[in-house]
Amino acid sequence: MFGKKKSEKEEWKVKRVVKNAMYDASVFIHQKVFSRLRKNRRGTMKKAKLKDRLFIWCMLAIPLTMFCVFYIGVNFNSILLAFKEYDSLTGGYKWAEFSQFKLFFDTIANEPFMKYAIRNSAIYFSVSLFVLLPIQVMNAYYVYKKRFLGKFFKVMLFMPSILSTVVLVTIFRFFATSGLPDICKALGIKVPDSVFGLKHGMTTMIVYTIWQGFGGSIILFVGTMTRIPTSVVEAAQIDGITPLKEFFSITLPLVFPTVMVYIVSTVSGFFTLQGPLFTFYGKEAYKEHYTFGYYYFVSILGDAGVKNYPMASAAGLLFTVIIAPITLGLRKFFNKICPPVDF
Repeated sequence: MFGKKKSEKEEWKVKRVVKNAMYDASVFIHQKVFSRLRKNRRGTMKKAKLKDRLFIWCMLAIPLTMFCVFYIGVNFNSILLAFKEYDSLTGGYKWAEFSQFKLFFDTIANEPFMKYAIRNSAIYFSVSLFVLLPIQVMNAYYVYKKRFLGKFFKVMLFMPSILSTVVLVTIFRFFATSGLPDICKALGIKVPDSVFGLKHGMTTMIVYTIWQGFGGSIILFVGTMTRIPTSVVEAAQIDGITPLKEFFSITLPLVFPTVMVYIVSTVSGFFTLQGPLFTFYGKEAYKEHYTFGYYYFVSILGDAGVKNYPMASAAGLLFTVIIAPITLGLRKFFNKICPPVDF
Protein backbone atom coordinates (compact mmCIF):
# COMPACT_ATOMS: atom_id res chain seq x y z
CA MET A 1 0.00 0.00 0.00
CA PHE A 2 2.79 2.37 0.93
CA GLY A 3 4.64 1.39 -2.24
CA LYS A 4 1.62 2.28 -4.33
CA LYS A 5 1.35 5.77 -2.76
CA LYS A 6 5.05 6.32 -3.28
CA SER A 7 4.82 5.45 -6.96
CA GLU A 8 1.85 7.79 -7.44
CA LYS A 9 3.80 10.58 -5.76
CA GLU A 10 6.82 10.03 -7.98
CA GLU A 11 4.57 9.89 -11.08
CA TRP A 12 2.99 13.23 -10.05
CA LYS A 13 6.46 14.77 -9.66
CA VAL A 14 7.49 13.55 -13.11
CA LYS A 15 4.31 14.98 -14.65
CA ARG A 16 4.93 18.31 -12.95
CA VAL A 17 8.53 18.46 -14.18
CA VAL A 18 7.42 17.59 -17.74
CA LYS A 19 4.63 20.16 -17.56
CA ASN A 20 7.01 22.87 -16.38
CA ALA A 21 9.52 21.96 -19.07
CA MET A 22 6.83 22.09 -21.76
CA TYR A 23 5.71 25.49 -20.46
CA ASP A 24 9.27 26.83 -20.47
CA ALA A 25 9.77 25.48 -23.98
CA SER A 26 6.55 27.13 -25.23
CA VAL A 27 7.55 30.44 -23.64
CA PHE A 28 11.00 30.20 -25.24
CA ILE A 29 9.56 29.39 -28.66
CA HIS A 30 6.95 32.16 -28.33
CA GLN A 31 9.61 34.72 -27.45
CA LYS A 32 11.91 33.67 -30.29
CA VAL A 33 9.20 33.51 -32.97
CA PHE A 34 7.35 36.66 -32.04
CA SER A 35 10.54 38.66 -31.52
CA ARG A 36 11.47 37.82 -35.11
CA LEU A 37 7.98 38.74 -36.26
CA ARG A 38 8.22 42.04 -34.41
CA LYS A 39 11.58 42.73 -35.99
CA ASN A 40 10.25 41.82 -39.42
CA ARG A 41 7.19 44.01 -38.83
CA ARG A 42 9.35 46.92 -37.74
CA GLY A 43 11.54 46.45 -40.78
CA THR A 44 8.47 46.28 -43.02
CA MET A 45 7.03 49.43 -41.46
CA LYS A 46 10.34 51.25 -41.87
CA LYS A 47 10.50 50.21 -45.51
CA ALA A 48 6.89 51.33 -46.05
CA LYS A 49 7.59 54.71 -44.44
CA LEU A 50 10.74 55.06 -46.50
CA LYS A 51 8.81 54.29 -49.68
CA ASP A 52 6.10 56.78 -48.72
CA ARG A 53 8.65 59.50 -48.03
CA LEU A 54 10.52 58.68 -51.23
CA PHE A 55 7.27 58.92 -53.21
CA ILE A 56 6.39 62.26 -51.60
CA TRP A 57 9.82 63.74 -52.30
CA CYS A 58 9.75 62.48 -55.89
CA MET A 59 6.36 64.16 -56.40
CA LEU A 60 7.61 67.38 -54.79
CA ALA A 61 10.95 67.40 -56.59
CA ILE A 62 9.66 68.91 -59.85
CA PRO A 63 7.52 71.72 -58.35
CA LEU A 64 10.20 72.54 -55.76
CA THR A 65 12.82 72.71 -58.50
CA MET A 66 10.57 74.91 -60.62
CA PHE A 67 9.92 77.16 -57.61
CA CYS A 68 13.60 77.48 -56.76
CA VAL A 69 14.72 78.13 -60.34
CA PHE A 70 11.89 80.16 -61.80
CA TYR A 71 10.77 82.07 -58.71
CA ILE A 72 13.58 82.38 -56.20
CA GLY A 73 16.34 82.35 -58.81
CA VAL A 74 14.63 84.68 -61.25
CA ASN A 75 13.57 87.18 -58.60
CA PHE A 76 16.98 87.15 -56.94
CA ASN A 77 18.62 87.73 -60.30
CA SER A 78 16.14 90.55 -61.01
CA ILE A 79 17.14 92.27 -57.78
CA LEU A 80 20.80 92.03 -58.77
CA LEU A 81 20.04 93.31 -62.30
CA ALA A 82 18.45 96.44 -60.82
CA PHE A 83 21.93 97.52 -59.74
CA LYS A 84 23.64 96.73 -63.03
CA GLU A 85 23.76 98.05 -66.59
CA TYR A 86 24.34 96.46 -69.95
CA ASP A 87 27.89 96.56 -71.32
CA SER A 88 27.71 96.60 -75.12
CA LEU A 89 31.44 95.82 -75.42
CA THR A 90 31.37 92.57 -73.48
CA GLY A 91 27.70 91.70 -74.00
CA GLY A 92 27.26 91.25 -70.26
CA TYR A 93 26.22 93.28 -67.27
CA LYS A 94 28.36 95.35 -64.93
CA TRP A 95 27.63 97.01 -61.62
CA ALA A 96 26.18 100.49 -61.94
CA GLU A 97 24.96 101.19 -58.38
CA PHE A 98 21.75 103.26 -58.52
CA SER A 99 21.93 104.50 -62.12
CA GLN A 100 18.89 102.44 -63.19
CA PHE A 101 16.77 103.94 -60.43
CA LYS A 102 17.85 107.42 -61.55
CA LEU A 103 16.92 106.49 -65.12
CA PHE A 104 13.50 105.33 -63.91
CA PHE A 105 12.70 108.62 -62.20
CA ASP A 106 14.04 110.57 -65.18
CA THR A 107 11.72 108.60 -67.47
CA ILE A 108 8.73 109.23 -65.23
CA ALA A 109 9.50 112.96 -65.04
CA ASN A 110 10.57 113.71 -68.60
CA GLU A 111 8.89 111.25 -70.99
CA PRO A 112 5.51 112.63 -72.18
CA PHE A 113 3.95 109.18 -72.63
CA MET A 114 4.36 108.40 -68.93
CA LYS A 115 1.42 110.60 -68.03
CA TYR A 116 -0.65 108.48 -70.43
CA ALA A 117 0.74 105.32 -68.83
CA ILE A 118 -0.37 106.49 -65.39
CA ARG A 119 -3.80 107.51 -66.65
CA ASN A 120 -4.41 104.34 -68.67
CA SER A 121 -3.22 102.05 -65.88
CA ALA A 122 -5.71 103.77 -63.57
CA ILE A 123 -8.46 103.33 -66.19
CA TYR A 124 -7.85 99.59 -66.60
CA PHE A 125 -7.66 99.24 -62.82
CA SER A 126 -10.97 101.08 -62.36
CA VAL A 127 -12.68 99.03 -65.08
CA SER A 128 -11.52 95.79 -63.49
CA LEU A 129 -12.53 96.82 -59.98
CA PHE A 130 -15.66 98.93 -60.43
CA VAL A 131 -17.14 97.48 -63.63
CA LEU A 132 -16.07 93.88 -64.09
CA LEU A 133 -16.20 92.83 -60.44
CA PRO A 134 -19.85 93.87 -59.84
CA ILE A 135 -20.90 92.35 -63.17
CA GLN A 136 -19.16 89.06 -62.42
CA VAL A 137 -20.65 88.82 -58.91
CA MET A 138 -24.17 89.58 -60.17
CA ASN A 139 -23.83 87.07 -63.01
CA ALA A 140 -22.61 84.46 -60.55
CA TYR A 141 -25.58 85.19 -58.28
CA TYR A 142 -28.00 84.75 -61.19
CA VAL A 143 -26.47 81.38 -62.05
CA TYR A 144 -26.34 80.37 -58.37
CA LYS A 145 -30.07 81.02 -57.96
CA LYS A 146 -30.73 78.73 -60.99
CA ARG A 147 -32.78 81.27 -62.84
CA PHE A 148 -33.95 80.95 -66.44
CA LEU A 149 -31.11 79.66 -68.70
CA GLY A 150 -28.72 79.83 -65.77
CA LYS A 151 -26.61 76.85 -66.91
CA PHE A 152 -26.49 78.19 -70.46
CA PHE A 153 -25.24 81.59 -69.26
CA LYS A 154 -22.72 79.85 -67.01
CA VAL A 155 -21.11 78.16 -70.02
CA MET A 156 -21.40 81.13 -72.38
CA LEU A 157 -20.06 83.66 -69.87
CA PHE A 158 -17.09 81.46 -69.05
CA MET A 159 -16.39 80.69 -72.70
CA PRO A 160 -14.05 83.70 -73.28
CA SER A 161 -11.83 82.41 -70.47
CA ILE A 162 -11.57 79.00 -72.16
CA LEU A 163 -10.92 80.13 -75.72
CA SER A 164 -7.50 81.22 -76.90
CA THR A 165 -6.77 84.95 -76.76
CA VAL A 166 -5.90 84.86 -80.47
CA VAL A 167 -9.37 83.48 -81.26
CA LEU A 168 -11.08 86.15 -79.15
CA VAL A 169 -9.04 88.96 -80.72
CA THR A 170 -9.82 87.67 -84.21
CA ILE A 171 -13.54 87.51 -83.45
CA PHE A 172 -13.60 90.96 -81.89
CA ARG A 173 -11.49 92.52 -84.65
CA PHE A 174 -13.79 91.07 -87.32
CA PHE A 175 -16.85 92.37 -85.51
CA ALA A 176 -15.32 95.83 -84.99
CA THR A 177 -14.17 96.23 -88.59
CA SER A 178 -17.00 94.48 -90.46
CA GLY A 179 -20.04 94.01 -88.25
CA LEU A 180 -20.02 97.30 -86.35
CA PRO A 181 -20.03 99.57 -89.45
CA ASP A 182 -23.06 97.71 -90.83
CA ILE A 183 -24.89 98.06 -87.53
CA CYS A 184 -24.06 101.77 -87.35
CA LYS A 185 -25.31 102.32 -90.91
CA ALA A 186 -28.55 100.45 -90.16
CA LEU A 187 -29.15 102.64 -87.11
CA GLY A 188 -28.19 105.83 -88.92
CA ILE A 189 -25.16 106.42 -86.72
CA LYS A 190 -21.95 107.87 -88.11
CA VAL A 191 -19.37 105.17 -88.61
CA PRO A 192 -16.03 105.82 -86.80
CA ASP A 193 -13.05 106.19 -89.09
CA SER A 194 -11.08 103.51 -87.28
CA VAL A 195 -12.01 101.91 -84.00
CA PHE A 196 -8.37 100.87 -83.57
CA GLY A 197 -6.93 104.28 -84.41
CA LEU A 198 -5.51 106.91 -82.12
CA LYS A 199 -8.84 108.54 -81.33
CA HIS A 200 -11.02 105.52 -80.58
CA GLY A 201 -8.40 102.85 -79.86
CA MET A 202 -8.41 103.26 -76.08
CA THR A 203 -12.20 103.04 -75.94
CA THR A 204 -12.10 99.91 -78.08
CA MET A 205 -9.56 98.32 -75.73
CA ILE A 206 -11.79 99.04 -72.73
CA VAL A 207 -14.84 97.58 -74.49
CA TYR A 208 -12.86 94.44 -75.34
CA THR A 209 -11.62 94.17 -71.74
CA ILE A 210 -15.18 94.29 -70.43
CA TRP A 211 -16.44 91.81 -73.05
CA GLN A 212 -13.59 89.37 -72.49
CA GLY A 213 -13.79 89.56 -68.69
CA PHE A 214 -17.59 89.54 -68.46
CA GLY A 215 -17.71 86.12 -66.83
CA GLY A 216 -14.05 85.56 -66.01
CA SER A 217 -14.48 84.68 -62.32
CA ILE A 218 -17.99 83.26 -62.54
CA ILE A 219 -16.85 79.72 -61.68
CA LEU A 220 -14.99 80.99 -58.62
CA PHE A 221 -17.91 83.04 -57.31
CA VAL A 222 -20.55 80.40 -58.09
CA GLY A 223 -18.46 77.75 -56.33
CA THR A 224 -18.26 79.96 -53.24
CA MET A 225 -21.97 80.76 -53.28
CA THR A 226 -22.99 77.10 -53.53
CA ARG A 227 -21.23 76.49 -50.20
CA ILE A 228 -23.64 78.81 -48.39
CA PRO A 229 -25.78 76.64 -46.02
CA THR A 230 -29.23 76.07 -47.49
CA SER A 231 -30.73 76.32 -43.98
CA VAL A 232 -29.71 79.99 -43.79
CA VAL A 233 -31.28 80.78 -47.18
CA GLU A 234 -34.44 78.78 -46.45
CA ALA A 235 -34.92 80.50 -43.09
CA ALA A 236 -34.63 83.89 -44.78
CA GLN A 237 -37.08 82.86 -47.51
CA ILE A 238 -39.61 81.77 -44.89
CA ASP A 239 -39.36 85.27 -43.44
CA GLY A 240 -40.21 86.64 -46.88
CA ILE A 241 -36.81 87.96 -47.98
CA THR A 242 -36.57 89.19 -51.57
CA PRO A 243 -33.81 87.98 -53.94
CA LEU A 244 -32.21 91.43 -53.99
CA LYS A 245 -32.17 91.71 -50.21
CA GLU A 246 -30.90 88.14 -49.96
CA PHE A 247 -27.98 89.09 -52.19
CA PHE A 248 -26.93 92.11 -50.11
CA SER A 249 -27.79 90.68 -46.67
CA ILE A 250 -26.70 87.04 -46.96
CA THR A 251 -24.86 86.13 -50.15
CA LEU A 252 -22.49 89.08 -50.49
CA PRO A 253 -21.33 89.10 -46.83
CA LEU A 254 -20.66 85.36 -46.95
CA VAL A 255 -18.71 85.47 -50.22
CA PHE A 256 -16.94 88.72 -49.42
CA PRO A 257 -13.64 86.95 -48.51
CA THR A 258 -13.52 85.72 -52.12
CA VAL A 259 -14.35 89.21 -53.37
CA MET A 260 -11.60 90.52 -51.11
CA VAL A 261 -9.07 88.21 -52.80
CA TYR A 262 -10.12 89.60 -56.19
CA ILE A 263 -9.73 93.19 -54.97
CA VAL A 264 -6.35 92.60 -53.34
CA SER A 265 -4.98 90.77 -56.41
CA THR A 266 -6.22 93.59 -58.67
CA VAL A 267 -4.54 96.22 -56.49
CA SER A 268 -1.29 94.24 -56.39
CA GLY A 269 -1.27 94.05 -60.20
CA PHE A 270 -1.77 97.78 -60.82
CA PHE A 271 1.69 98.31 -62.33
CA THR A 272 1.54 95.15 -64.48
CA LEU A 273 -1.82 95.87 -66.13
CA GLN A 274 -1.43 96.23 -69.87
CA GLY A 275 -4.89 95.38 -71.15
CA PRO A 276 -5.14 93.75 -74.57
CA LEU A 277 -2.68 96.18 -76.16
CA PHE A 278 -0.07 93.64 -77.16
CA THR A 279 -2.58 91.19 -78.63
CA PHE A 280 -4.01 93.91 -80.88
CA TYR A 281 -1.01 96.12 -81.64
CA GLY A 282 2.07 94.03 -80.86
CA LYS A 283 4.93 96.42 -80.18
CA GLU A 284 3.34 99.19 -82.24
CA ALA A 285 0.67 100.53 -79.89
CA TYR A 286 0.15 104.28 -79.77
CA LYS A 287 2.03 105.89 -76.93
CA GLU A 288 -1.21 107.58 -75.88
CA HIS A 289 -2.51 104.06 -75.12
CA TYR A 290 0.51 102.93 -73.08
CA THR A 291 0.28 101.48 -69.59
CA PHE A 292 3.13 100.75 -67.19
CA GLY A 293 2.83 97.03 -67.82
CA TYR A 294 2.79 97.38 -71.60
CA TYR A 295 5.73 99.80 -71.73
CA TYR A 296 8.07 97.66 -69.64
CA PHE A 297 6.89 94.48 -71.35
CA VAL A 298 7.65 95.65 -74.91
CA SER A 299 10.88 97.32 -73.78
CA ILE A 300 12.49 93.95 -73.05
CA LEU A 301 11.28 92.08 -76.14
CA GLY A 302 13.70 90.91 -78.80
CA ASP A 303 17.46 91.11 -78.92
CA ALA A 304 17.41 94.86 -78.35
CA GLY A 305 15.51 94.34 -75.10
CA VAL A 306 18.49 92.71 -73.39
CA LYS A 307 19.97 96.13 -72.57
CA ASN A 308 16.70 97.15 -70.90
CA TYR A 309 16.60 94.28 -68.41
CA PRO A 310 18.27 96.33 -65.66
CA MET A 311 15.87 99.24 -66.16
CA ALA A 312 12.85 96.93 -66.03
CA SER A 313 14.26 95.20 -62.95
CA ALA A 314 14.75 98.51 -61.16
CA ALA A 315 11.20 99.55 -62.08
CA GLY A 316 9.81 96.24 -60.81
CA LEU A 317 11.69 96.60 -57.55
CA LEU A 318 10.35 100.11 -57.02
CA PHE A 319 6.83 99.05 -57.95
CA THR A 320 7.06 96.24 -55.38
CA VAL A 321 8.21 98.66 -52.69
CA ILE A 322 5.24 100.90 -53.49
CA ILE A 323 2.49 98.33 -53.92
CA ALA A 324 3.44 95.71 -51.28
CA PRO A 325 2.59 97.89 -48.21
CA ILE A 326 -0.64 99.02 -49.88
CA THR A 327 -1.65 95.43 -50.64
CA LEU A 328 -0.83 94.16 -47.14
CA GLY A 329 -2.56 97.14 -45.52
CA LEU A 330 -5.65 96.64 -47.68
CA ARG A 331 -5.77 92.95 -46.80
CA LYS A 332 -5.45 93.74 -43.08
CA PHE A 333 -8.19 96.37 -43.39
CA PHE A 334 -10.59 93.94 -45.09
CA ASN A 335 -9.88 91.22 -42.53
CA LYS A 336 -10.69 93.70 -39.78
CA ILE A 337 -14.00 94.97 -41.18
CA CYS A 338 -15.08 91.58 -42.50
CA PRO A 339 -13.43 88.62 -40.77
CA PRO A 340 -13.29 85.33 -42.70
CA VAL A 341 -16.45 83.24 -42.35
CA ASP A 342 -16.42 79.45 -42.07
CA PHE A 343 -19.47 77.70 -43.45
